[in-house]
Formats: sequence, structure tokens, C-alpha cells
Amino acid sequence: MKKRTQIKEIRYLLLAFLILNISCSSNDEPNENVVSTDTIPPSIAFTNPTSEDIFTEAFEVIIEASDNEGISKVDLFLDNGLIGSDTSSPFKFLINIDSYQSGTYILKGVATDLENNSSESEISIKIAKPSFEAPLALSASKGEFGNKIVVTWDSVNNAVNYQVFKQVDNSNEYQLIGTTSENNFEDTEVQESLTTYNYKVKVYNSELEFGEFSAPDYGYTNGDEYDIVVSFGSEGTGNTQFLFNEHLSVDASDNIYVTDTNGYKIELFNSSGVFIERFLTINSPRGIAFLNDNKVVVSKSSQNLISILDENKNIVNEWGSQGSSNGQFFYFRQIASDSDNNIYVVDHNNHRVQKFDVEGNFLTKWGQNGTNEGEFNHPWGIAVTEDSVFVSHENVVQTFDLNGNFIAKKVFNDIQTIYDLAFKNEKLYMACGNVILKSDLDFEIIQRIKQDEFILATGVAVNSEENIIISDTYQRTISILQEN
Repeated sequence: MKKRTQIKEIRYLLLAFLILNISCSSNDEPNENVVSTDTIPPSIAFTNPTSEDIFTEAFEVIIEASDNEGISKVDLFLDNGLIGSDTSSPFKFLINIDSYQSGTYILKGVATDLENNSSESEISIKIAKPSFEAPLALSASKGEFGNKIVVTWDSVNNAVNYQVFKQVDNSNEYQLIGTTSENNFEDTEVQESLTTYNYKVKVYNSELEFGEFSAPDYGYTNGDEYDIVVSFGSEGTGNTQFLFNEHLSVDASDNIYVTDTNGYKIELFNSSGVFIERFLTINSPRGIAFLNDNKVVVSKSSQNLISILDENKNIVNEWGSQGSSNGQFFYFRQIASDSDNNIYVVDHNNHRVQKFDVEGNFLTKWGQNGTNEGEFNHPWGIAVTEDSVFVSHENVVQTFDLNGNFIAKKVFNDIQTIYDLAFKNEKLYMACGNVILKSDLDFEIIQRIKQDEFILATGVAVNSEENIIISDTYQRTISILQEN
């Protein structure tokens, strides 16, 4: 009986040991059902952009996120629409605004850590896209003013304000220089005269309501102005008096020749405006030109004659009659000569230019009535360079080679009539009634001289010192202008 009891106790001890061993073994293996204790969400913040930033083109978003256990991913939403996900720092996204309208949007970033904890951050941004067309006909003044450039453009419907931009130095960047409700702007911050500055303009009603940029245009100021250093003449029939002084010219010695159409005379003055003599009393003298041997060429409208005078003012050759054939004329205006002593005549009412040699032999002609290239409507002024001929009619100047082949045409829309022309040192001078225009040979205006100080400036000449001589027909005066 005692022996059975001992055996039973041994069995109980073995069973207890087995249970204990199994329990210990199970503690050595991982328990897949253990719940993590990491409940800390990651941190998240926008590095770029900042709240209320405005974007007019694609932009980059950069998010900073961190976690004690690590970041699984960062998602970016724009107004709850998923832009994309990034799994590595730095967390970057590119947003193209093409499919979005102008307005305010919420950017939301969501960071998720390795334990699936998440945090989010939001900022407000604005997308702004042009809602107006670009202003048309942008124009910056060229040589019109001494200390400012005026920019003008066509008005845009429903525009409240415009922003004006100016190019920064020689870069491609433009800087905002002003806002205006008008369709013009004066830039008075011009540092250098005769230096070009580029401008462009756009509608700007608000930060979310604006327009496309206009095409750029350049402008410049006119540099040093001219002073009238000498002025002489009055109405009458005496010496230094005129009845209708239209045309004038200067010879190789800078002497000034003035034709008085209604006074039936030509008067000669020295370079300072001192009277020298009156000669060739004829009816309706018009243009004057000079040959290499100091001979003088004069056109006589009443007789439709071209006359050549020697140094003593005696007529040594003349030709012409009224008509439309070669060598015939119908009312003259300005005449000119080239270095080979060829003579160019503005045949006013025949709407053409005729070219002759020094003997009066017809060489060529060009032009007919019209407004197309190479055509004229009562041409007036002419100036000849080494290889070009400039001819004016109405508000147009055209360029030809010495044989009359068309080269270029320029219409001056703000000018009513261009009268006589003069050429000196690669510059073209145009008498335009109430102003003298000075341009390069491509018709880019360098200066607008004495705006509204003449009543009717029809004649212009330039001497060797580049002083400008002006004939103001209605004031009966001759003025000598010098650049100050």
C-alpha cells in the first residue's frame, strides 16, 4: 500500500515538472499576438511653400517629416485630391497648375510612420492664371522727351489697373515700376539719354485677376536739346525779308541759300545768318542743290526749268518744260545732287523723281501716284547719300538706291506731313511743320527737336558743324539751331 502511494507521488511530480517545462519553453518563443506600445504619431511640416503663397506656374512642394520609429510615406493632397506619395526624405512633389483654375486651395500633407501612426499638416495657397488678353499696340516714346519715356497701349475691356514693367539692365528680367488706371505711363527714372529701355505691360485688377504680358517695346530719351542761337527774317520784300520762304540749303562753306517763292528771289547769308546778297530774281524759285565745282542748281516752278549757275550766279545751263515726258516737269519741290554731280529732281505733280547728269541728260525716273512701295502722292523732300536716296511724301519717307530701286518705307503715324529732308553724318533730318525729326537711316527717331515751336517748318539743312538751319514759312524766319 505504501509502495503504491510512492509511485502515485512520483507520477504527480513528473506531471508537474512536465507542465513547468512546457510553460518555460513557451516563454522562450515570440508571441505574435503581443500589441505594440508605439502610439506616438510622426511630426510633419511644410518647408515650401508657405501659407498664402501665390503661384502662376508649376511649383515644388517640400515636406519635412520625422518619427521615432521611422516614416513609411508622405502623401500630398490638393483640395483632397491626391497629388502623390513619397517614401524617402526629403519628401518632394511637383504640382502643375495647368488643370486648375485661379483661386485659393488647401495643400494637405499626411505623414505615416512604420507603426501606421499618421499626422497631417495644412496650408492655404493661391493659384493665379491670366484672365485677360495682353494689351495691344504697346509703344514707348523714342527721342521725344529730354527726361522721360512715355509708354502707351490700347485699353483692355474691364481692366481696372495696369502694371508696367521695365527690363533690368541687360538681363531677361523685368521689374515692376508702376501701376496705373490709364493706358499710358511716364517713366521719369531714365538714367541715360539715347539709351534704349524695354517695357511691357499687363492688366492687374487683383492678385487673382490679371492678364498676359504685352509684347515688349523699347524707348529712349532725346539727349541734349537744341538751342536757337540765331534767328533772322521778317515779312516784306527787302533784304532779309521774305514773303514765302519754303526751301533752303547750305553750300560747302556753310553759306545759307534761301528761296523766297513769292518774293521772286534767292538770298544768300553766311553761316552766322549775316546777309551777303540777293540774286536770281525769278518767279517761284524752289529747291537748291550744289555741285562739286561750287555751281548752284535751282528749280523754277513757274517755268518748269532746272538752271545751273556758276560761281558768279550766271546761268550756264538749263533744261525742262511742262509735261510728263522724260525731262519735263509739273511743279517742283526739293532737289539734290550726289558725289558724281548727278541731279535728282522732285517732280511734285507728276508724283515722281527724275535723275539727270550735270549736262541735263535724262538718266532715269521712278514713282507714280499711289501709296504702295515706290509710289508717291505729291512728293516733297529728297536727300541723297553715297548709296541711297530718301524721298518724302505726306507722312511717309521711302529709301531707294541711286537708280531708284525700292529699299524701305517708313510711315510716321503721329506726323501729318514731312516736307524737306537733309542728310548729315549718317543722320536724317525731317522738317515736319511743327517739329524737326532726327533719325538714323533706318528711321529710328533719335530726337524730336523744338516740338510746337515752329508754325510751319518746311525747309531744313545741316551744316558742317551739324547745326540745323530751319525755314519757318509762316513766321517768315530762318533759325540756326545748335545742340547744347
